[in-house]
Formats: sequence, structure tokens, C-alpha cells
Amino acid sequence: MIAMNSHAYDQIDSKQVTALIIMTIFPTVILLNPSILLRVNGKDAPWVLLLAIFSGFLFARISVVIYRKFPAQRQTQTFFIAFGRWVGSVFCFIYLLVTLSLLVLIFREFAELASWAFSYSDIPVSILLIMGGILAFVMSVSGIEVMARMCQLFLPVSILVILVILIAAVPWMNWSFLSPPIPEINQDLFLMAVHPAGFFSEGLLIGMFFPHVQAKITELSRAMVSGMVWTGGICLITLIGLVAFFGGKLGGDLTMPLLHLSKSIRYGTFISHMQVLLVPFLVSSISIKMAIVLHAISLGFQDLLKLQSHRMAALFFAIISIAAALMLFDNTADLFHYLTKYGTYVLFPAFVTLTILPYSFVTLFHRARNGSA
Repeated sequence: MIAMNSHAYDQIDSKQVTALIIMTIFPTVILLNPSILLRVNGKDAPWVLLLAIFSGFLFARISVVIYRKFPAQRQTQTFFIAFGRWVGSVFCFIYLLVTLSLLVLIFREFAELASWAFSYSDIPVSILLIMGGILAFVMSVSGIEVMARMCQLFLPVSILVILVILIAAVPWMNWSFLSPPIPEINQDLFLMAVHPAGFFSEGLLIGMFFPHVQAKITELSRAMVSGMVWTGGICLITLIGLVAFFGGKLGGDLTMPLLHLSKSIRYGTFISHMQVLLVPFLVSSISIKMAIVLHAISLGFQDLLKLQSHRMAALFFAIISIAAALMLFDNTADLFHYLTKYGTYVLFPAFVTLTILPYSFVTLFHRARNGSA
């Protein structure tokens, strides 16, 4: 059994791990990734996403391997075990800084989606961010078990609504857009898959909550892989539907293609536009994702400074994220530029590298020591 590290009352099972990993990746991949993929890759976008999904399986495996090496330890605690208190604190701080950058991006994504939802009003982005920050903070201090249950509640309905929208759009889809030849497997194709793979790397963050999991390590491994399968499957189906509906790069010209699709589809007289169903669940999903990432950061900060509680850290980082999201991005175009450049080539690679660094160091150090003995 996986042992609890702290907060014995805050326990989750393997099914909730699956829900958490889906919610950590799913909302932003569904909302923003299709536009970037379609804009950059056109009709090859589904093939590129398929490669990224395989990277998700690799990340799931990496998480479990790390936890086998450092049982009952959060990701931030592995830095202290591998490097000692002082050097470990430096790496832990950098890891938290990178994760905070991810949180700032998610806050801004929430604001963009909320702006779409309230497009008929003149609510400032700052107010929307404050609303999102309050929601994320309240859920974060409620504990990982509460967030996991909320994931289990919102995920099935959100996925069902997306599938209903795609099915309703079938009569207007042009399936000829889905008949390109299989692209040549080369270096360029793998490079194009780096960006969507970065979104799937966010699943590594679930390692911060492994000490709260009451399950065998084999069950945990299956839960992680299952989460990647569900996430990749729904994202791939959605992307194929968007390509068939909008046609290659035409979909990439739209900021949030799924929302544009929902706005375009009329469904009977009771619900004039399907976006009435979609937007509330996407807003709720991103709110939960913000809470998950905020909770991970506050737990890491608690480890770094040896705090008795993570609640004040959660409040502090929520405020920092709101302020940074307001200062860094003036509009959606800035957010997209940040994601495609800084996110792809700096933020996500740094996050993955820092995650595997303690495991790699300890493994190599032990091999070198045994070899010299």
C-alpha cells in the first residue's frame, strides 16, 4: 500500500487519481490546444496530437517510477532527499517558480473563457480573475479529496456535453478534410508534437498528491495510464471533429475553436445554442484545474519553508497569479504567443527536467558509487 505522508483524513483512491489527471490536462487542451495545433499543423494536427498522447503514457510511467524511488514523498520533498536541505531548497524553489508560471497561464485561460461567457456584459478581466482566484483558493484549502470528488462530478458531464456538440455538428462536417495521407515520420513531425506534449506533461504534477493515495502501486500505475488514455481520446475526437467542421487551418484562425463550434450549432428550440451547455462546464473545469495546481504549489511551499499549514501559501500564490496574469497578457494573442514560444521551448521542458532531476541524480549517484566500490 502507498503510505500517507500527512493529512490522514485527506485520502483519495485510484479512480480519483484518474479523475485528477484528466482534470489537470483536459480543460486547457480542449480549449486552446486545438487552435494552436490547427494553426501550425493544419490537416496533420490529429497525427501530431497522437504522438503527444504517446508522450502522455511516458509521463505517466515516469511519475510512478519516481514514486517507487521516493515512496510516501511529494515531488518537492524529493529535492531535499536527493540534494540535501540547502541545494534541494534551490531546486525546490525553481520547481515552484516554474509551476507558478503554469498557474499564471491557467488563470489567464480562465479569464479568456469567462470573458467569452460574459461577452454580453462589461465585466473587467480583473474582476473575472479575482472571481477565479477566490474559487481556486476555496477549493484548494478544502483539500485534495474534495477536489477529486469535484473532478468525478464535473468530468462525465463535461465530456458528455462535448460529445453531444460534436454529434450535433456531424451534418455540417466535411469528411474530405480527414483524408490526408499518413505524414512522413521524421524529425519535423516530432518537433511539432513538442507543444501538445507539453500540455500532457502537466500530468506529472499529480505526483505532488501521491502520498494521499490509498492504493497499491500497480493500481496507481493503471490509474495514471487510464487518465492519459481518457484525456488523449477525448482530445483526439474533439480535434478530428474540429478539423472536419472548420477545415484545416481555418480552425486555427479561431482562438477557441470548440466554443466557436458550439456557437454555430443550433439544437432545437429549447436550447438555441449549444454553448449554453458547454461554457459553464468548461469554466467549472478550469476552476478545478486552477485549484489543483494552486494546491500543489502551496504544499510545495509548505515543504520548502517547513510551514505548519499551506493555507496562507495558497492565498499568497492566488494573489500573485492574479497580478501576474493581469500584467503579462493584454489580450488573447499575447497568451497564444506566450504558450507557443515560452511554454513550448522553456516552461514545459523545464518542468519535466526538474521533475525527473532528483530521481536521475540519485540513480546515477548510486550507480557511480557502486561502480567505484
